[in-house]
Amino acid sequence: MKKLGTKCELIGVVIVLLLAAVGFALFAWYTMRPTDTIGTIATISFGLVLSALIGIVLILDTAATTRWRRFWVDLLFAALMLTLIDYFFLDTTAPWQMLVAGAGVALAIVALLAIRKIDE
Repeated sequence: MKKLGTKCELIGVVIVLLLAAVGFALFAWYTMRPTDTIGTIATISFGLVLSALIGIVLILDTAATTRWRRFWVDLLFAALMLTLIDYFFLDTTAPWQMLVAGAGVALAIVALLAIRKIDE
């Protein structure tokens, strides 16, 4: 992945992350249909936190110097995002089979993305 260096590129990434946060929050609101203030705040914070996790993994992914470091950083943040999504949408009563399936999909995607060549 190319290093983010110019101010214009960083502003573009921030704008895309803010749009993603709005999209995630709208999706969470549409699927959960909160009726109280706390539920509405939870859907907004879900979108913001998920977008922030994606932004952090983008920054750390560009700073990775080896493929193994990229793999472990991506795996850690994929697990965090999977946990956030699972807890928000399915609560803590989700069957373990869904968690294992989600972890397997995340592991496969992270492994495929980790074999990319590191740009110097």
